[in-house]
Amino acid sequence: MNLSVGDFELLKDEELVEQAREGERRALEILLKRYQAFIYNVAWKMVANPQDAEDVMQEVIIKVITNLSRFEGRSAFRTWIYRITINHMLSMKKQNLEQRVSDFPDHQQALANIPDRSMTAAEEIEMAEYIEEVKIRCMSAVLLCLNREQRLVYIVGDLLKLNHNMGAELFEISKDNFRQRLARARKDLYSYLNRQCGLVNKDNPCRCSKKTRHMVENGQVDKNSLQFNLKTRKKFFEIAQERYSEAFGRIEEEYDKLYGGHPYKEELDVKVIHEILKDVEIQQLFNLN
Repeated sequence: MNLSVGDFELLKDEELVEQAREGERRALEILLKRYQAFIYNVAWKMVANPQDAEDVMQEVIIKVITNLSRFEGRSAFRTWIYRITINHMLSMKKQNLEQRVSDFPDHQQALANIPDRSMTAAEEIEMAEYIEEVKIRCMSAVLLCLNREQRLVYIVGDLLKLNHNMGAELFEISKDNFRQRLARARKDLYSYLNRQCGLVNKDNPCRCSKKTRHMVENGQVDKNSLQFNLKTRKKFFEIAQERYSEAFGRIEEEYDKLYGGHPYKEELDVKVIHEILKDVEIQQLFNLN
């Protein structure tokens, strides 16, 4: 089929799958790019580190490519690739931060080890970008205190707002069971935040601003390389609204606002996909042209 890149962009997933199986490199690349952001951002929330998330994304993409011949079309391709993503993240080896933060007491102790350094109102304005970095980094680490299944259920159910039918299908459980698991994850997460976090409960002494100066001065936050720069990225609830409008209502709870406001990286470097498609075994698998 003699199609331009623009023509390939208009094809449905299943049509791109067929073209990829016939050795059309552009079809495979476009197919992977459609889901790259989903894979990366789920990985990012799962492991709380951008570099580790890129490694996980690459592992998932390779799994998708090597298993593409097994896609039978019994479910939507989106569901199929989401399920591969979920299954990989449930079974992959523990990443760096997962090994260091395994439960809520671990996280609480890590925070206690960071000295409090109060700021004036003017200093808080001056360092607002770094305070935001510390806040999101801390709350991402809190997610690591949930076990992997709870974390994934929370990410797809609350951050990405996939509806319960989709959630149940991805985890291969009943809709009621998915709801129950999501409720348990919320309860564990919110209970800890209510006891620890000053953003949730004003009576709690822990404040992001008090931890920021020490973390910046000690290099724990790199001024020149912020991981969560909100100026250049959308937020999770904005992506959820755009892609799953049928699944969510107005976000009202403070917990949802805190996590829904985390950055969602849409513009990803496609060099990972390009490098994977250069692999000789991958090229031979599809006879790519």
